[in-house]
Amino acid sequence: MIRLDRTLLCSSLLCLAPMVPSGVFYSRLPERVAVHFNAAGQADGFAPRWFAAFGLPLLLLLVNVFVHLRLNHDPQRQNASAVLAQAGRWIAPLASVVTEAVLLIHALRGPVNFHLYFSLLAGVLVTVAGNYLPKCRQNRTVGIKLPWTLRSEANWNKTHRAAGFVWIAGGLMLIAGAFLPVPWLEPAVAALLVLFPLLYSFALHKRGS
Repeated sequence: MIRLDRTLLCSSLLCLAPMVPSGVFYSRLPERVAVHFNAAGQADGFAPRWFAAFGLPLLLLLVNVFVHLRLNHDPQRQNASAVLAQAGRWIAPLASVVTEAVLLIHALRGPVNFHLYFSLLAGVLVTVAGNYLPKCRQNRTVGIKLPWTLRSEANWNKTHRAAGFVWIAGGLMLIAGAFLPVPWLEPAVAALLVLFPLLYSFALHKRGS
């Protein structure tokens, strides 16, 4: 008997929910809809309205299904932080709702500071993730999955403790950057969040940890 995954079902429906208002207002949308905004909140990327209205929710639905499958079929899933695992299950639906809401408002009502809302959301999510990273035990789905962290439990634990502080700091920087028109801040923070754990974990590996 097939067991119904209610979380997958509900999150998938939430991914698709923005298609309803998109369909209602489809005829009023411009042929090309702004889908990317710079640090000053100005549109600098556009897509056909069919993709903005229906393609993005469908794309995020695929992401949602993939994330659920990975989380549900990891033999070490009990080691992952429950909070981070649940956040992973709902990140695509949240992104679908927020993205479509901002795109529709911008297309129908005029300029919206897209950068502000997404920097705030990203900053909060990164800060929360940083708080729970040290609570993740070794697994293959949630956390910093590198050859050295997966090979050594000590490396995993040290990397996640150090990365937790860096991610919290990076999240706070993103929140502050939402109110500052600094174009290089987000790429710099993203590079820090990715490169620090990688280099730190590799350094531990070379030292035998």
